[in-house]
Amino acid sequence: MRVPLDGEWLLYFAPVIEDVDRPEELESSRLSQISAEVPGNVELDLSKAGVLPHDLYHGANILKVRQFEDFAWWYVRDFILSHDEVSFSPKWLVRFEGVDTIAEYWLNGQCLGHSSNALIDHEFDVTPLLITGANRIAVHLRPCREFSWNQRIAPLWSGGQVGTEESHWVRKAPHTYGWDIMPRAVSAGLWRSVWLESVPKYRIRHIYVATRAITSAEAFILLTYALDVPYPLRPNSEELAIRISIQSPDGVEVVRLVRQVTFPSGMMSLAIPHPQLWWPVGFGDPILYQWKAELVNRGLVFDERHGNLGIRTAKVVYADPATDTGGDFGIVINDVSIPVRGANWGPIDAFHSRDSQGYTDRLQTLRDIGCNLVRIWGGGVYPDTILYDFCDTNGIMVWQDFAMACALYPQSSVFEEMMRLEVEAVTQRLANHPSLILWCGDNEVDEYAWKIGIPPSVNRLTREVIPSFLRQNDPYRPFVPSSPYISQRIEERGTLEETPEQHLWGPRDYFKSNFYTTYRGAFVSEIGFMGLTFLSSMERFLSADALWPPTNDEWLVHATDPTVDRTSMYWTRAQKTFDRVREYFSPLPDRQNDVILASQIVQAEGYKFAIEWARQSRKRGIVWWSLFDGWPQPTSDAVLDYYLQKKLAYYYIARSQRVVLALAGEPVNGKSEYPIWMSNQGGIEWNGIVEIVDGDSDNADTPIWRGEVRAPAGELCGVTTVPVKAAPHLMILRWFSPTKEAGACTNHYITDHPPIDLLRYRAWLPRILGEGDYREFMAAWSRALSTQ
Repeated sequence: MRVPLDGEWLLYFAPVIEDVDRPEELESSRLSQISAEVPGNVELDLSKAGVLPHDLYHGANILKVRQFEDFAWWYVRDFILSHDEVSFSPKWLVRFEGVDTIAEYWLNGQCLGHSSNALIDHEFDVTPLLITGANRIAVHLRPCREFSWNQRIAPLWSGGQVGTEESHWVRKAPHTYGWDIMPRAVSAGLWRSVWLESVPKYRIRHIYVATRAITSAEAFILLTYALDVPYPLRPNSEELAIRISIQSPDGVEVVRLVRQVTFPSGMMSLAIPHPQLWWPVGFGDPILYQWKAELVNRGLVFDERHGNLGIRTAKVVYADPATDTGGDFGIVINDVSIPVRGANWGPIDAFHSRDSQGYTDRLQTLRDIGCNLVRIWGGGVYPDTILYDFCDTNGIMVWQDFAMACALYPQSSVFEEMMRLEVEAVTQRLANHPSLILWCGDNEVDEYAWKIGIPPSVNRLTREVIPSFLRQNDPYRPFVPSSPYISQRIEERGTLEETPEQHLWGPRDYFKSNFYTTYRGAFVSEIGFMGLTFLSSMERFLSADALWPPTNDEWLVHATDPTVDRTSMYWTRAQKTFDRVREYFSPLPDRQNDVILASQIVQAEGYKFAIEWARQSRKRGIVWWSLFDGWPQPTSDAVLDYYLQKKLAYYYIARSQRVVLALAGEPVNGKSEYPIWMSNQGGIEWNGIVEIVDGDSDNADTPIWRGEVRAPAGELCGVTTVPVKAAPHLMILRWFSPTKEAGACTNHYITDHPPIDLLRYRAWLPRILGEGDYREFMAAWSRALSTQ
C-alpha cells in the first residue's frame, strides 16, 4: 500500500542566518511562506508566487535565482490517515526519491534523520510516529554552499570547471553550479516523488539478475537476493521460501525454483535452455524474458519483485597504444564487436523536477535518429527508469557515467563513503537493465588531473572505491575509470592524444581539418559542432532588442556563462559559431535567419563528416555531443534545441547513422577521385543496387554510375570512384534492394572545399533532404521570417 505525498506543500524560506531549528517554530518565525509543488524546485515555486520572474529562462532572468543560494528552506505538509490505514501494516516507511540536497527530515515533531545526496533516494522508518488523524511531515533544507564552506578541502583538489569549486563536496548534479551548456542554478527542493509505503513483515529488499555466460545450448543466469526478515526465524510458524520463475518472450515458463530461506541473503545459479539473446539495433531483436521473485511463508505471498531479463554478455575491448600502433577501445555484445553510433544525453532541464515531462520525445528522437548507444553524461543526474526501460525494449545500449565531471573530487574517507552509498543505490536501481552495458567512473576527471600535472591513477575514487564495490555487486558489467581514460601506460608515455577513447574538442576549426582526420583513438565518446537555433526559438527566450546582433548581455548569459564574463571560454566558444560560417560561406549573409541557416548547414555537415569519417576509417564507434539542449541557448552543439525543434543536423545524422550506408570519402589518387564506400554496421549481409547521381543535373533520375553491390555484415566495402570536379558540387548517393521494397535510401556529398555560395547550397537542400524532411525543416526555419 502506498500513500502518495506529492502535490501541494507549504514552503517556508529565509536567509540562512534567520533560519529556525524545528518545524514547530515556523508559524511564529519571520520566515516567508508560499505554496510549493512536489516534485518541484524552490525557484519554480518562487516564480509561480511572483517572487521571481514568471519565465526564468527569458533574457537574463536566470541570474536572479542566485540571490537565494544562501537561503534555508522548509517544506511542510499535513496529511490524514485513518485508523485502518495506520494499522494496515506492521511497518511503514516514508520514501523520498530525490531531495536537493542537505536535508533533515521530521514527522510529527520528531527528527527522522538526515541526507546529503540529491542523486539517490532516501527512506526512513516512521512506524512508531504515524498516528490516526492529522500527521505533519517536514523537510528542512540548508544551503549547499554552507555545507561546502565547512568542509576541509585541500586547495589543489578544489580545482575544476570555472566557478564550481564549491560543488565538489556536494552530491548533486555538477552542472547546477554553471557549465558551458547550463546556467548556474544551484537550487533546492523535493525534486522527485514522496510517498508513504507499507512494508510487509517479510520483505524483498533487492534482486540482482545477470547473465554469467552463454553457450549455444543454454544461458547461465546468476540471481542474488537480499531480504528483510526478523531474527530469529521461528521454525514452528515460519517456513519462508523464495520462489523464482522466468518466462520466455512468448509466456512459457522456462525456470521455476523454490528455495527455503535460512539466511537473509543468497545466490542462485539458473540455466535457461536454448536462449534467445538480447541484441542492440542492427544485430537482432532485443529479446526480453520476464522474471519474478516471490517471498512466501506457508503458501502466502508476502512480497514480490519482477522485471525484464535480457540475455546477453557485454565486454569492453581495451588496449593501450604500443610503440608504433594506436590503442583499442570497443564494445562487444554476445562476443560480437558492435560498431557504435551514439549520442550523449545531458541534462533535460536546469530544474530537474521538470525532467519527467521530457523523456518521451527525446527518447523517440534517440531511436529515430539511428542511435544504438546513449551515453549518460556525468555532469547531470541519473535518469528516471523510463530511459532504461525504453532502451531495453528498443535495443539501445546505455553507457552510464557516475555523476562526477571535469574536476578533482575529495579523496577523504568521508567522501569515499558518500560515493560508496551512491554507487550502491544507483547499481541496485539500474543493474538489472540489459541495455546498461558499461559503467564509467566519471567524465573528464582523468583529463583534468592530467592538465594540472596530477597523475590520474592516484584518484582512489575511480581506481579503488567504485570498482571494488562493482566487483562485489555487479561483476558481469564492464567498468572504465574515466572518459577519456588515461591509463598508467599513457601517463608514462606522456601523450594524451594516444588515449584509445577520446573527446575531440580541440580548436573547433573547420570540420575537415587535420584535428578531425588524424586522431588516433579507436573510439570517440564526445565530439560536437555548434549551430544556431531557430529564430522562432530565440524569440521565446531573448528580448526583442537582444535578438540581433549577438553581442549583448542576454546572448552572453545564454552562451552559457556562469560568470558573465566576455573574456571567458564560454563567450569565445559561442563566437566560433560565426567564425565557421564565415569560413564555409562567401559572401556572409546579412539577415539573421540566413546566418542561422548557414550555421545549421555547417553544423550538419560537420556531424555528417565526423560520423562518416569514423565509419570509413573503421573506428569502433562515435558518440556525438549532444542530442538536446537542457536550457535555451542561441548556439550549441545540440541537435534538438530546448523547445525540441530539429536543427538541420538531425536530418543529416539520421542518414549518416543508417545501419547500411553508402558514402563518399575524401579524394584519393593524387586528389583526382572520390572513393565510394558501402558501410554495413549490421549483422546481416546487404545486397542491392547503388546509384550515383549528379545533384546539379536537371535529370535527377539518370545516374552517372549504377552497380550491384554486396556488403557483408560488419564490413566496409569499396564500391567505385568518381572523378573530382573543380568547384563545389552536389553528389547524391542512392541505394536500395533489387525489388525496391523498402524504397531508396539517400546520402550526399559536397565536393571540393569551401567557401560555398549560400544560395547555391540552399537550392541543394530539397535534393539532400527529400520532399518531406525539406518541408518540415524549412517550416521551422521560416517560421519567424515575417519579423525581419
